[in-house]
Amino acid sequence: MRKNAFQAEIAKRNSKCLACGEIIPIGAIKIKVPRFQVFDFYHFKCYTPKVNQYICKSDVKNCLDSKNAEILNNWIDEWNQDYIPLDKPFREPPQFSKLVESSPSRYRRAWLEIFKFLDAIEVFKSYSYVNKEFYHISWDQELWHSYCVRDYADVALYDQEKNYRSQYVTMYMESCFWCHTRQTEENFKICPLIKKPICDSCKNLRGLAVCVRQVFRLDTG
Repeated sequence: MRKNAFQAEIAKRNSKCLACGEIIPIGAIKIKVPRFQVFDFYHFKCYTPKVNQYICKSDVKNCLDSKNAEILNNWIDEWNQDYIPLDKPFREPPQFSKLVESSPSRYRRAWLEIFKFLDAIEVFKSYSYVNKEFYHISWDQELWHSYCVRDYADVALYDQEKNYRSQYVTMYMESCFWCHTRQTEENFKICPLIKKPICDSCKNLRGLAVCVRQVFRLDTG
């Protein structure tokens, strides 16, 4: 999870910048990037994260004073604008609108009961494009209410006015993909390899060792 981990500090002795080859003067902001048992040093202006990915502030050891720390935080925020957050849930719930109006056929109830056995994300991403009948079923709030109950134990009574499709996708983006536990802001993490949320308990499970091992290989080379 720490692909872009680094340490920022004020240089107390001369070091050579790995990017430009020039000496980092004493008193300038120096970036220290761990590489096995040693560190690579960079000017702050020369440093570019080795992975095009969101930078978690918890992975950055900030040893700067308040003025320089603000400069660093602004740089991190600017970098993170183009990437999926890995340490916080999505604040705004997704908004959806039905683009094609359609009428249910006489087979609606049969299709609806069949769709309840399918994977919700596959219905969302694929089945809705098959034909108008499937598109209409994929917007059925009763269907998405059943998915909420099945996958996230959301046992709220069915309400025709509620957008369960939007609610399901929000829970999908904010819950651990393995145990389906809703994560809090304090422990929210997204696995960079599979691009899905994963909780601290599940990432240590034997069944997920492949994901953890692959992320370790990406970190260490």
